[in-house]
Amino acid sequence: MTPLDVIELTIGAVIVVYVFVDFIFTTIGTNVYFFVSHRLARGVFALHRTLPDLRWKYHVVGPLCMSVVAIWWIAGLAVGWTMILHALEPGILRQGPETPASLIGALSHAGHMLSTVGGGITKAGSMASALLGVMAAVTGMVVLTLSVSFILSTTQTVLAGRSLLMLTHAIPPEDVDFKSTILPDVASLVSNINSAPFALFYSHPEPEMRLPGALASLYRQTEGDTRAALDRILSRIALVERLDGPGDLDDWAKQYDIASG
Repeated sequence: MTPLDVIELTIGAVIVVYVFVDFIFTTIGTNVYFFVSHRLARGVFALHRTLPDLRWKYHVVGPLCMSVVAIWWIAGLAVGWTMILHALEPGILRQGPETPASLIGALSHAGHMLSTVGGGITKAGSMASALLGVMAAVTGMVVLTLSVSFILSTTQTVLAGRSLLMLTHAIPPEDVDFKSTILPDVASLVSNINSAPFALFYSHPEPEMRLPGALASLYRQTEGDTRAALDRILSRIALVERLDGPGDLDDWAKQYDIASG
């Protein structure tokens, strides 16, 4: 291997490791928000504030944030494995006349491995590249499997939050059943948000159904023992730095509001 091949191999390995760790901690980790995936989602979400205040943007922002993150994971792993396989000698060969595949050929091979379907017009040129192809296929299977559970947990958290908000309209804070009926669901929702924070990037055309803002509004309506109980529950939301009053929760909710102006 030439020095350039070693550099390419090293960069590819670093990319694969980082993207895979990002994926693992984002999908099955809790309270981890410093990886690229979460920053990408926040960036896409913030861009929607610049769009006209039409109903459609509230419908698309959540799925679009999730799609951009998925593209980052897929593209990152594909680029990383392509660089690794391309750096090997012999690495990936074209079938038929067994000539070394180009960078595009290595990308095609990595894509087929990650998709776990195999095929293509390329093949491994050595035992090392064959074993690395297996590793690429394993990462592809892990990404496919955990992505499904990640999407499911996120959408379930969104639905649970909206169900809770509808219930609070029927049972307001002054209702005698509020503590026994609503507070347990709020605690469960906070736990779910910490496990699936991408649920906060889903919005709704109706302001009272936007989860962060609606929680802040609900908090402002409470007082006494109910406010104290909500203090203890809502302060557990991971990205709420502190909760000394309604203003702190309002500041947190504004981070997840894409309403223009």
